[in-house]
Amino acid sequence: MTTRTVADCVCRFISISVGRSEPFVAASRARIPRGRAEEWASRGFGAGVLAGDGPGRFAGNRRGDTLGPRFSLIEGSFLRRLRILVLLLFILAAAGGVGLIWQGRTVGQAERVRSAPIADVSSERLTTGGSVVGVAVSEESHAWFGIPYAEPPVGVKRWRAPTRPVPSTDTLDALQRRPGCIESNSRDTVDGEQSLIRGSEDCLYLNVWAPRFEPETVPKGADRLPVMVWVHGGQGALGFGGPLYDASLLASRHRLIVISVDYRLGPLGAFAHPSLLNEVGGSQSEFEPSGHFGLLDLIAALQWVRENVEVFGGDPESVTLAGASSGGSQVLSLMVAPPAQGLFQRAIVQSGSARTRSLAQAVHYRDAAEAGEVTSAREIVLRLLMADGTAPDRDRARYFADGLSPEATADYLRNQSPEDLFRAYLDPSGGQLLDFSGAFRDGVLVPDGGIGEALADLAPGESIPLLVGSNRDEAKLGLMQDPAQVRRTLDVFLRVRRPDQYEVLSAIQTALGRMEDVEGVADRIAARNGAPVYVYRFDWDEEPFYLGADLELLLGAAHGVELPFVFGQFQFDQETAARLLFNEENAPGRRFVSDSMMSYWAEFAYRGAPGRGRARALPLWEPWSLDPKEKWFMVFDTPESGGIRMSSDRTDERGIFALWSEGTAGWAVADRCEVFDKLLQSGPIGGLSEIDVPCVENLKTSDGGVKR
Repeated sequence: MTTRTVADCVCRFISISVGRSEPFVAASRARIPRGRAEEWASRGFGAGVLAGDGPGRFAGNRRGDTLGPRFSLIEGSFLRRLRILVLLLFILAAAGGVGLIWQGRTVGQAERVRSAPIADVSSERLTTGGSVVGVAVSEESHAWFGIPYAEPPVGVKRWRAPTRPVPSTDTLDALQRRPGCIESNSRDTVDGEQSLIRGSEDCLYLNVWAPRFEPETVPKGADRLPVMVWVHGGQGALGFGGPLYDASLLASRHRLIVISVDYRLGPLGAFAHPSLLNEVGGSQSEFEPSGHFGLLDLIAALQWVRENVEVFGGDPESVTLAGASSGGSQVLSLMVAPPAQGLFQRAIVQSGSARTRSLAQAVHYRDAAEAGEVTSAREIVLRLLMADGTAPDRDRARYFADGLSPEATADYLRNQSPEDLFRAYLDPSGGQLLDFSGAFRDGVLVPDGGIGEALADLAPGESIPLLVGSNRDEAKLGLMQDPAQVRRTLDVFLRVRRPDQYEVLSAIQTALGRMEDVEGVADRIAARNGAPVYVYRFDWDEEPFYLGADLELLLGAAHGVELPFVFGQFQFDQETAARLLFNEENAPGRRFVSDSMMSYWAEFAYRGAPGRGRARALPLWEPWSLDPKEKWFMVFDTPESGGIRMSSDRTDERGIFALWSEGTAGWAVADRCEVFDKLLQSGPIGGLSEIDVPCVENLKTSDGGVKR
C-alpha cells in the first residue's frame, strides 16, 4: 500500500479553515518562553520588528499522491438529506488508517459512554499502581477502562520518555474510557466539533478485557490465559482504543486477556528536534533520544502488561502484540526495537508498513545538503515562528531559530499549545494535515538500516511468529477520498462513472503495497529461516447497494474494513455507518468470516500458529514458504465467494505490470502513461512486454527492465 492512500489514508471531506481571522500578529504576541526574553531580544525580534502581510508559503507536496486528475471517476447527483450518510460512510481512518466510524467518534470523545456504568466488586484487582475495579460488560466478561500505565506526559514531561505512575492507596474505578491522546480533528463531525484537535495530553491509559472471573477463580500458574495487546491505527495522528476495539466477545469466547492502549500521536508522538533529544540532564531513558515518544509509550504499556497482567488471569510470557494500519507499522517497529525485546512473543500486523524515513528527512531543513521533509522538526519550528508573529518569512525565521540556544528552543516548543503544533503541519494549499505516517531511522529504536533490513537480520532465535496481511481492495479507501478521483460535495451522491478504471487503479495500487509491505516482509523473514510467518488476504466485500450507491464497488474489501470482523463487533454505535454496511442480508456471510478470523487469531495467540483455529475445524493455515510449488496465504471470504481457503495467487513485479498492460489496454495513451509513471514512482517494475506505448518504449532497458 502506498504511504498515504492505502497504508494510512485519512478520509476527510471538509477542508480545515487554517487562516486566522486577525491580521498578521505582532511580535509582542509571540510565545516567548518565560526567562528567555533577553535571549530572544538579542536576536533583534522586538515588538516593532515585523512587517509583512502574513506567514510565508510553505513548499512541498503531500507524499503519496494518488493517480492524477484524468481519472476523476465518480459522478452523479445526490439529495441533501443524504449528507449524514456520506459523512458517516467515508470517515474511515484511524488507522490507520482504520475507520473512525468504527471507533464511534461521530459523537465526540467526551461522550464515549452514554450511561453511567456500575462497578462490579467481583472485578477488583490489585495492580502495581493500586487497586482497580471494573465493570461487567456482559455475562461472560469484565472490562477495566482507563488504567494509567505511565505518568501524564504534560508540561516538562512533554517529549520525554514515559515514567511509571505513582501508586495510589485509593481504589480506581476503571469504569469508563479516558479521553484519547491529542489527535487531529480535521473533518466535519455530526455533533459540530470544529476544532483542529481533540483529546488530552493526559492520555497514557489502557483498557483490559477478560473472561468474567470471581477473585478466587482468576487463572493462575499453568492455567493463565494468553494476552493480546492492541495498537490502534490512524496515520500516526488519529485514533484511540475506542469502541471498535471492544474485545468483550473476543475475550470471553476464546478465553483471552485483551488490552488496548492509547499512546501519543502526531507531533507529540514523534518529533526529533535536536534541542529536545540532546537535553543535558533531562533524559529519563537511554532510549529517549530516539524522538519516537509514541513507541516509548507502547514499550511502557508492554512493561505494565508484564508486571500486572497476571492479576487479570493473563500469562506475561504469552503476549501477542497486534496492530492495524499505522498501528501495524508500530508493531513492526517494536519487533526490532531493542527495549521491546522479550516483552511480547508473537505479532499480528494488519495492513501495516515497514517503510521508514531517514533521520535527515525527519530533522533537517528542506534545503540542507541532506534535505529534510517539509514537515521535518526544524521546518516545523520555522512554521511556528512565522505563525505566532515572531518572524515574517522563512528566511527571517531560520536566522532567528539558528541563533537560539537548545534550551531556549526546547522551552519555546514546550510552550506551544497542542493545537498550534498540529496547525504547523497543515498544508496551506489544501488545509489538510500533511502526512505523519512512517517511522524515521533514528538508530536508537528504529535501526539505521530500516525495519525490513532489521527483520531480515534477526537471528533464528530472535525472530517471533508473525501473522501479517492486507485487504484485497486496500486502495479503494484512498480512491474514494482523493479529490483527483472523486467529485465531492455533500450534495453529490457517489457513483462510479467507469467501473473498469476504478477497479484497475485500485488493483494496481493495492498490489504495489502488498508486494512490499506484506509479501516482502514475509520473504525477508522466511529467507533467514526464522520464526514462521502466516499471511492472509481479506476479501469480504458484500456491502449493500444503498440509496443508489454501490458500496461493494466503492468500498469493497478496503483498508480497515476487516477490523470489525476481528473483534466480532458490528453494532458499535447506532449513529455510525455500521448499520449501512452491515445488514441482515449480509449477516450470515460476515458472521462466518468473523467467526473464522477470531478463531484463527485466538489460536495464534495461544500457540504462535493459527493452525485450524481454536476448534480445529477450519482449513489448515500453512506458513509462508519460498517454495514456488506451495500455497502461500489464507483468503477470508464468504462461502458463496470461495470461503476460507489457502491461495497461491502471489503478487510480483510481472503481475503488477500485467495489471497495467491488460487493465489499461483500451485507455488513451496519455492515461496509460500517467498510471505507468506512478508505477515507476511506487517501486521497481520489471518484465516489460513489447507494448507500443511511448512512455514504456522510451524507458525500456536491454534486459527488459525500466530505466530510472
